[in-house]
Amino acid sequence: GLTPYERSAWSPFPYPYAEIRNAPWSLNERGVPVPLSLLREGREIIFEKGFGLGPPSEMTYFLPGGVYSEFRAATGIHSRLGSKTGMVFRVIGDRGILASAECGTVDDSREIRCGISGVKELTLKVELPGGSPWLGNSHAVWGAPELRKS
Repeated sequence: GLTPYERSAWSPFPYPYAEIRNAPWSLNERGVPVPLSLLREGREIIFEKGFGLGPPSEMTYFLPGGVYSEFRAATGIHSRLGSKTGMVFRVIGDRGILASAECGTVDDSREIRCGISGVKELTLKVELPGGSPWLGNSHAVWGAPELRKS
């Protein structure tokens, strides 16, 4: 898999740690691992691959030229840990927005798909609506992120 070459300068506990940021779980307020999960049509989906982030935050990846054509991921608010507000997920390619999804509640997970042919720098970003500052105990999930080959 790809490793991010850059992440936002600030990320809330515990997400700065690489082994947690790339693990298929998040941590609750007591530091206990909780599987990465989203609700879809009333059913909880647990992801074996993906990562959790505390908004606002982002991770940026270099992509090799001519290899990938599409990015896909399930996005939303962690089904067990929740959030105090909605979130906006953005996929940014070479500094332009390729796709975005707004999730207002824990029941409002979304699939993101976008073309990335020719993109050299891919950023996955999660924000709070209106650019609000960080809120504690807000847990975003990027579930089963996938780069599809050309």
